[in-house]
Amino acid sequence: MINCGAIGPKYHYAANFWGINLNKDGKRFMAETTNFAHAAYPILMQPDQKAYFIWDKAYAYRNDGWLHWGCSYQNTNGTMPYTPEEEIQRWEDEVEKGNWAKADTIEELVKQLEGLNAENALETIATYNKYAEQGFDEEYLVNPDYLFPIAEGPFYGARSQITNDFHAGSVPCFLTVCGGLRTNEHMQVCDEDDNPIEGLYNVGIMTGDFYANHYSFTIFGQNHGACCLTFPRLLAQDFANMA
Repeated sequence: MINCGAIGPKYHYAANFWGINLNKDGKRFMAETTNFAHAAYPILMQPDQKAYFIWDKAYAYRNDGWLHWGCSYQNTNGTMPYTPEEEIQRWEDEVEKGNWAKADTIEELVKQLEGLNAENALETIATYNKYAEQGFDEEYLVNPDYLFPIAEGPFYGARSQITNDFHAGSVPCFLTVCGGLRTNEHMQVCDEDDNPIEGLYNVGIMTGDFYANHYSFTIFGQNHGACCLTFPRLLAQDFANMA
């Protein structure tokens, strides 16, 4: 399970940042409108495993409300989600902490993002803005409903960095192993030839062959409901029938 903690504004708590994503060479490398788990793998394949996220003030008004990781965060009024104005204040707080960058012009912003090829980034952003204006992404076919120009200052940016600290605010980071032990339909652990090992059983997230090496977060509750609740119940029923 790999986390890609959705640096920048996100349309739902498990989302990647759906604005422009750049690698250190200033190039786009994926269709941005996916969840953070799906985004982690292409980021891992980029130079130095880094990605940069850039947006403008107008981005706050592309969504009526903004949710954050865990769905337990509350705005200043004690309610959810954040309003666009409260979301902008959250960006300002991140800038104040030194976690994100801010500038009045896009040229100034890309220079602030350490390690980013500013010249290429400006060219890529200009092309991205053209796609947004024409309503068609010629490279990655991002849904035009989420394709917006980066044009209204001030401008904001953030950079990911590989880490094993889930709460560090950087991405991507390793959470746990999915599908570790080869397991058959009776929850028996098998050897490399798929022969059950007598007396050895396995349930929970370590159940092998349930995931295709990737926890996607696209089906909420799949691990808790299937691996951690359903499989143990079925195994308990098998044990009861053996008695």
